[in-house]
Amino acid sequence: MENQTEVEPSLPIPERVFAFGEEPVGVRVTPYHKPFAISKILRALEDDEVDVLRR
Repeated sequence: MENQTEVEPSLPIPERVFAFGEEPVGVRVTPYHKPFAISKILRALEDDEVDVLRR
């Protein structure tokens, strides 16, 4: 096929997004949620993990 572009393989999904005991209870995160939920997630991540998300 012509005009095919190469697609980079997607990154694997981590087994856990939150460390044990750091899971936000009763909070679902969508783009429509208040910033506190996103802030809580960012605080739980390592610096290199945050860098990956910000790319």
